[in-house]
Amino acid sequence: MMTTKQKIIPVILCGGSGSRLWPLSRQNSPKQFLSIDGDKTLLGRTLERVVKCSGANPADIITVTTNDLRHKTQQQLTEFDPSATKHIIGEPSARNTTAAIGYAALYAQKEFGNDAILWVVGADYHIEDDEALTMALSQATQATQDDYLLTFGIKPSYAETGYGYIKAGDALEENSVTKKIASFKEKPNKATAERYFVDGDYLWNSGMFLFSVHAVIENYIEHASHVLSPLKAAMKNAGGKNVSLEDYNKIPSEPFDVSIMEKTHKAAVIPCDIGWSDVGSWESVWQLSDKDKNGNAIKGRVSCIDSENCLIQSNNLLVATVGLKDIIAIEYADSILIADKKNHQSIKTLVTALKKMEAPEAIISPIEKRNWGRYKTLSSSPSYIIRELTINSGDFLSAQMHQHRSESITIVSGTAHITIDGEEFVLSANETISIPEKTIHAIMNKQSTDLVLIETQSGEYLGEDDIVYFSDDYTVETA
Repeated sequence: MMTTKQKIIPVILCGGSGSRLWPLSRQNSPKQFLSIDGDKTLLGRTLERVVKCSGANPADIITVTTNDLRHKTQQQLTEFDPSATKHIIGEPSARNTTAAIGYAALYAQKEFGNDAILWVVGADYHIEDDEALTMALSQATQATQDDYLLTFGIKPSYAETGYGYIKAGDALEENSVTKKIASFKEKPNKATAERYFVDGDYLWNSGMFLFSVHAVIENYIEHASHVLSPLKAAMKNAGGKNVSLEDYNKIPSEPFDVSIMEKTHKAAVIPCDIGWSDVGSWESVWQLSDKDKNGNAIKGRVSCIDSENCLIQSNNLLVATVGLKDIIAIEYADSILIADKKNHQSIKTLVTALKKMEAPEAIISPIEKRNWGRYKTLSSSPSYIIRELTINSGDFLSAQMHQHRSESITIVSGTAHITIDGEEFVLSANETISIPEKTIHAIMNKQSTDLVLIETQSGEYLGEDDIVYFSDDYTVETA
């Protein structure tokens, strides 16, 4: 926990697309909402991490997302802690990190004051060492008292060409681990990355930042007024409501590093070794995964013969490989990807092409993993959706109500405790219950095994935003 008296406000940037992780990552369910490195989603892990490392109250977390992803973001924040939904900022469109961070800074100025410390993090990082991150955060916080804008530089573990780099300069003061930034470097070629790795003064640019509200806004005024002015105007025109798409699109789309960090005279970096990855490609997933004696990272129903250094994942179908090397093979419900492991930029090009084809497989994910389990869409039309839900042992679906649709629940395996308008029903395999629209209901799995059920939704509107959540006082107590 932090011991500083300054209040740290985590700012989670949750608007990324993660297209290089297709077919798992889709437009309506990008990588931050996926379980890439374990059972929990990357956003779920990020929420746990920022509270653990900073000591922040979940109710003080600011989350910046796009309006298209707002509902999904709210769902995962609710699963973590309902109070974490208090400060969700919805961007009408993605205008890069200068706009997103500026929006959060102006919002924080109003909600928390000029002296609050903003800790800006991505929603989709993998970090192995929370203790090292806590220490780095504490050291970096001291430098914010002198109005420095801090970034977290990751000590490279190999010569990576997919990250930007920071060249560290002199220490801020004697015996300080925090250093001034000598320069920012673009993503290097292989030879340059190897030179950076050997040099020792170059750090991976993590995209995490720390600064006081007043210091960053002063830098916007000095270096990025062309972003700050239309942003203020858009917020003023909204009058406390959602900013309009027309106003927000007037804001230039620029990275925060370029607009602010490369121009400020108060840029500093805290070198840290925290086991960081942006999980930006399938190759990075392979690097993070456990591997067999042949270097293959395998997940699901997979048979591997004479294959080396491959990433092979199956969600449902059997995936068998023979004689492959450095290949990605990903089966995910409605799609299969076969690709060169190192050619991750081309996957982004592939997804762009799929969207131009209007392929639904690039947009909609048939599987959604949640903290309580997962659901898989089996069939859908404008008037109905049929899903298979798996609720983990001891977990539950929070009390909720739908305004425009009714549901029918059929138990496949396990025992469900279903509460409907305060009355509890216990259902076993092959039993069915109907839940009318505008009815408060919750589902609990009290058993030691997973609960599997089929949910049929029908009604005039089936959008995910047709969900009203209630306090978990409505849910049944665990056994």
